[in-house]
Amino acid sequence: MFDDHHYKFNETLLRSLGLWPIGRTKCESFRAICFYMLLISRVIAEFAQFIIADISINIAIGILLDSLSAFLYLVIFNMFFFNPKELKQMLEEIVNNRQKLTDSREIKILEYYSHQGEKFIVAILWLQMFILFTFIIMGLLPDIFDFLRPLNESRTHSLFFMKEYRINVGIQYYFFLSYSVISIAIGTSAVIFIISTLLSICLHCCAMFKICCYRIKQFADNKIIACSNKRNEIIERIIRTVELHRKAKQLSKLILTSFTISCLSTVLIGTCGFAMSLCRLLNALSMRDSVELGTSISYIIGYEFCLSSTSFVGQLMINHADELFNTLYMSLWYKAPITIQKSLLFIMQISAKNLALKVGGIFVITMETFNSITSTSMSFMAVIYSIQ
Repeated sequence: MFDDHHYKFNETLLRSLGLWPIGRTKCESFRAICFYMLLISRVIAEFAQFIIADISINIAIGILLDSLSAFLYLVIFNMFFFNPKELKQMLEEIVNNRQKLTDSREIKILEYYSHQGEKFIVAILWLQMFILFTFIIMGLLPDIFDFLRPLNESRTHSLFFMKEYRINVGIQYYFFLSYSVISIAIGTSAVIFIISTLLSICLHCCAMFKICCYRIKQFADNKIIACSNKRNEIIERIIRTVELHRKAKQLSKLILTSFTISCLSTVLIGTCGFAMSLCRLLNALSMRDSVELGTSISYIIGYEFCLSSTSFVGQLMINHADELFNTLYMSLWYKAPITIQKSLLFIMQISAKNLALKVGGIFVITMETFNSITSTSMSFMAVIYSIQ
């Protein structure tokens, strides 16, 4: 059983979707299948609008944007739905790393990074609930006005999603509204829960790199180096530091190798979706449509969240990996005995190689890549907007 209390929050979130890989019950597996089928039905329903709609460029952009968003929910849900063994392997590796730490300072470093991940999750969950609540209120706004200020006839409704079905009255409207809200709630929850879990794993890697730097500072100072009788102890610490650094790099690369197709699909969908969100925003501003404006802004926030959070975490891991080399270079390694110097130079040689987090061998996950994706989306948006 997985008994790391730092990941209980992640476990609770993923169990609600039936995606927690350890100790999964039949009820949780059935729940995950139901959610998966619901997300598939949403993708089919969105793309089916192309069959019944009177296609124009603006309508095509709107349908394609909604369809890509629904497909993105499905792609991210697939990451844990079809790869439970890989996720379980990562979580077990985290437990093994924690059990080998006995220094109180090192444990505090781990706890600090774990708490940072929890704060991020809570903030995003509040944002999700606010957006969903706003969509529900706006969908029921005609009914609210009918109750507060009734007219001779009921006010007409309008769907925010799947508009081309043109269902504005009757029980069918409330069915479609409920279907849209539930599918969006499950889709956004899957995105938030899965990204937050991967974020927690990446922050664990960052903590491991930070602990390696802490260990270097501990045994590469004047007091330790001056004690010739502690030479064997220092070499033993160096060996443990190298082993910890190696495991941190292996865990960071395991994340990408396990979810290569999903990560690559997320980047491609995010690039196209962000460009179409900008086009939809410009159309909403030109038509002065407040509903379209709010929907477009929600899409932009969602795509920016996926792309920026992924790029930021990748950059954070690279920075922490590079910090070990800088810490060792600025230490007093040159005053150590020759045998210890050779060991420290070996660490410098290993840590001098940059941690390259590549998605499918194409994209390197850094903030520079995020800027490139954003500029590409802006160019793509300009091309689409000029065609209209």
